[in-house]
Amino acid sequence: MYGFSAGCNVILRVIRDMSVKCNKIILQSPWIPVVEDNINSLIEALKKKNIEVLIICGNDDEDCLPQCKTFEAKAIEKGLDINALYIEGLGHDYPGSFNEIVLDFVNKDN
Repeated sequence: MYGFSAGCNVILRVIRDMSVKCNKIILQSPWIPVVEDNINSLIEALKKKNIEVLIICGNDDEDCLPQCKTFEAKAIEKGLDINALYIEGLGHDYPGSFNEIVLDFVNKDN
């Protein structure tokens, strides 16, 4: 699964609240206010469903960067399989190397 901005919040809520099967999700510039209220239940759902997470966020993304850092730190603490890329000089947008990043993540362990 893949989401951008607020779409990431929707994906995470669906994974937590519904019967969804996938092995990897990619969260690009994720706006995920759910981390502020329900981070533990969200991470437990991702772990239980064995879903690997890739976060891609710009270091200049003022709205999403703090949420990403919080989510990543708590995920690591809880033992979730998570990868995070913070792109220097990128705001709320896609990095130029987006296709390569996604292909590397999707093909990892295949």
